[in-house]
Amino acid sequence: MSREPPPVSPAPRLAVPRLTRRHLLAAGLGGFAAATLGSVLAHASAPSLAVFVHVDAKLRYFQGLLRDALPNVDVTVYSRFGDAIQAIDGGANALLALRSVLEYQGLRLALSGHVAGQTTEPYVLIANGRQVEPKSVRRVGTVDLLGRRGTQQWVERLLGANPEVNRVTKFEDLLPMLQLEMVDAVLIPEAVASMFREKSRLPLQTTQLGAQVGLPALSVLKAGGERIVPALSRVGGHLNHIMRIGGWQ
Repeated sequence: MSREPPPVSPAPRLAVPRLTRRHLLAAGLGGFAAATLGSVLAHASAPSLAVFVHVDAKLRYFQGLLRDALPNVDVTVYSRFGDAIQAIDGGANALLALRSVLEYQGLRLALSGHVAGQTTEPYVLIANGRQVEPKSVRRVGTVDLLGRRGTQQWVERLLGANPEVNRVTKFEDLLPMLQLEMVDAVLIPEAVASMFREKSRLPLQTTQLGAQVGLPALSVLKAGGERIVPALSRVGGHLNHIMRIGGWQ
């Protein structure tokens, strides 16, 4: 009669020591491994910045410029309102967005973009072949700034009307709406209007609006985000031009 082999006890779990740059150097692994680990550790401790700013540039290009300008900040650019809100809920240290977005979320401003001291910019309606009366617009295209309900309310305040709002995630998607006559007009910053004229052969006409919209601004969401304020305030040049601002205050 065969006997069952005795049960094998599981091997004891070994505690794995936490490696640091000093340990790597002591082990003779060289500067490359130490530098790599140091970079990872520094990145892990960097404050995170969620960015939700619509610009006339590709998202990856815009994100790359921000990361180059803010090397000690973990920067992620979002094109969708819902994704930006999830980033806030997920623990981002700060949010860079239009003032309308920050105010809609009830967030305080730590830093504001400006042009010659002005923290707002004019918006316009662009239509194909004619100027339009804002209150008579029935269908309008715009970027999704505040989600379905929030963007609808935002457009209504700017136009003084209740049009059907067609939302997109980037400015360049608005031009086909005019080409295909899906909307009566599109609502964009005046500074972006020249891009539309350059990219289209349509006889586009601009209608000025009396309302102004806040420029990009920064809100600190939790501890660590305050470290981003002085870093962002030093950003300038081409990056600021893309965000349609002249500086920070």
